Amino acid sequence: MDESAIIYKQKDCVGCNRCSRVCPIKEANTAYLAADGKFKVRINNEKCIHCGNCVKECPHGARLFQDDTESFFDDLRKGADISVVVPPAFRLNFPDTWKDVLKWLRLCGVKRIFNGNVGWDIYMWVYMKKMAENKLANVIMPVCPCVYSYCEIHLPKLVRRLSPAKDPFVCSAVYIHKYLGIKTKIAALTPCAAHSAEFWRENIVGYNVTFVKLREYIMRYEVDLSNVKEPHGIFDNEETVAGYLAPISGGPSRCVETFLPGAVVDQADGREIYDILREYNNIWGTASAEGYTPDAICLFNCRGGCVNGPGGIPNLSRSKLMRAISETRKMNALAGVPEMYKAIFQDFDNSLHMEDFIRAYKPVESKSRYINESEVQRVFASMSKDTYYKQNINCQACGLSSCREMAKQIVLGLNTRNNCIYYLRDTALAEYEKNSEYIGLVRNLGETLASAVESSFQDIIAHSLGLLAEAFKGDTVSIWRISDKKTETGSIQRVTRQFSHKKSPHALLSASDLFPREWIQTLSRGEVVFYNQEDEMGGDFYTENQLFLDKFVFFCALPVSIQGKFLGFLSIAGRNNSRFSQNEITALYSCAILIFSSIVGRQLEKNAYTDALTGAYNRRYFMEVAAGVFEKASRQGGLFCVAIFDLDFFKKVNDTYGHAAGDLVLASVAGAVKNQIRSYDTFARYGGEEFVMIMAEQTEERAMAFSERLREVIEALNPVYNGEIIHITASIGVASNKGCANVDEALINADAALYIAKSSGRNQVRLFVGDEQEALT
Repeated sequence: MDESAIIYKQKDCVGCNRCSRVCPIKEANTAYLAADGKFKVRINNEKCIHCGNCVKECPHGARLFQDDTESFFDDLRKGADISVVVPPAFRLNFPDTWKDVLKWLRLCGVKRIFNGNVGWDIYMWVYMKKMAENKLANVIMPVCPCVYSYCEIHLPKLVRRLSPAKDPFVCSAVYIHKYLGIKTKIAALTPCAAHSAEFWRENIVGYNVTFVKLREYIMRYEVDLSNVKEPHGIFDNEETVAGYLAPISGGPSRCVETFLPGAVVDQADGREIYDILREYNNIWGTASAEGYTPDAICLFNCRGGCVNGPGGIPNLSRSKLMRAISETRKMNALAGVPEMYKAIFQDFDNSLHMEDFIRAYKPVESKSRYINESEVQRVFASMSKDTYYKQNINCQACGLSSCREMAKQIVLGLNTRNNCIYYLRDTALAEYEKNSEYIGLVRNLGETLASAVESSFQDIIAHSLGLLAEAFKGDTVSIWRISDKKTETGSIQRVTRQFSHKKSPHALLSASDLFPREWIQTLSRGEVVFYNQEDEMGGDFYTENQLFLDKFVFFCALPVSIQGKFLGFLSIAGRNNSRFSQNEITALYSCAILIFSSIVGRQLEKNAYTDALTGAYNRRYFMEVAAGVFEKASRQGGLFCVAIFDLDFFKKVNDTYGHAAGDLVLASVAGAVKNQIRSYDTFARYGGEEFVMIMAEQTEERAMAFSERLREVIEALNPVYNGEIIHITASIGVASNKGCANVDEALINADAALYIAKSSGRNQVRLFVGDEQEALT
């Protein structure tokens, strides 16, 4: 088990700051300039509380959580004696199959399975006993380990107000080991990766197996849960229903109110809980706290409770979830919770030692320092933020709530000026203003590039270069991008240029065939290369198969570096003698920065919403587009259809030929589908070997016909890997928006149709026609 629940993958980070925007702890993210010259945001593990918000938000795969699912099953295969603790949230995340999953775990080698309600019961027993014995008030009930960590690391003054009970999973483990005498390893099925740090600290739970990783394992090995037969009962301890409300928002507060009628309970869930904790931290012990003293504060890190934890099942059907919650509430009502708890607590009084379940808190010594106003103002001065407006733009693009907050982060070394888009813009404008003669050109160029739509972007670049050629009296202006790290001998790419010739404007050519090596070295050092025939410099480099097709009298190249990385250069050449003043060089350089920034920015934007392997849109972008299509259809009474594709037996491709072959198949399928769809349809990789498509203004009949054609195209692909033909087929589920309250319901219906297609033999298309009927071909 590893204490670090959240993994940071530097190579996948694009510096978009989404992680910083959703993180409740701004110090937990450090913005920096990587060695490759790219802007990144890494995790500050000393400040991170493992809440998982960044994992949910990151669309690039740069933030991932890790658990112990793989090592758990590896040890089972080796014959390890392992018992499993199952929390109340498990049956809410697996509403239809939870019993089958637990029976299957027994077949995998699990010796004992315990209902985790016992841990919650013990937790409440300790909590309520301490409340009664010590007449405690303002006690925080940290329902999830993120609250433990937040108070210990960031608000140590609140530690004395935290519930004295250990984490309910740990309570279960202590009970199993010490009171049941079962000395096996213990695995906890949890909805949250944050439990890993708590288990590591207490050193009694050996495996954190999250629901989502467990489901992925089941799906990867295509476990058929419907055929699981196992004679044992579900649990090895007495099953109660008293703790089933624990994972639901409002559940813990109801438990408190059961024993303290009339108690004032403050409850909250989601990111706002950290604002609440900070408020209590600031007012407790002051005159402001008078009259603002709840008896208990029940807090969940995740909106809706643990059932929606970052390790829970994503996109869980709301209807199934609400059905399971409703059944849970009925079970509690029928069982008579107060009477049941009274009996349980009486038994605990007679058989348990409370000190075994008391948590020892370890507040972290604060390493933060006071940042005075002069330090903030020095940062603002270095960023040219010299007015009240500039210091309070507060656009939050940097991931922080205000410009002042960013300045403090820069003082602490947790951020960089280059993470401020206004600083970058103002820096560029400062360069522009050095050349008053060309300031209008530069500004117009910037506005034109910023407003260009994707379809016309290349034309705008070409047009912009034409304007520069005219303004600076050149016959040609070109943009060149370095495409090899070894700039002295590497290749360069001419992105576009403003004159006609017989060679391709996008051809990759060797730098040694284009420029003298010393020119490339000079440019890579950030120096301008200028050649004028009258200066008798550089010799005769004009030949038919080299850089120019005409004998130009002058040539000037200006290097462009962004965030310290040499990206390429802008060149201007002409037949008439010309010399550039420093102002003209500055203006040209500003234009080059604008054009390169636009090109790089467009690429970053594209990377943010496309899947790197297949070139199709990613899931996040698809859901944004689909929501817009649904809203338009709802407003206009229109019809659209969604289709979910699943490559049949894709795991066998990876197992037989390797993952490189699997990647080839995925890319081939995506390319073939993109060649078939309409320009206004949206096709995306949904995850793994699944793809999804939304067909705007399309009837069910046409959507079925089109999906059938796509199925045939996929079947006919037969990609070749290492000389071997890989035959692939796809199953497709189709559904329309008829009767759907939102796009998620349409996707659920399409997934149901896909399930029918796969269970009916695969390699076919099925249409969803209603809950009571089988999907039709």
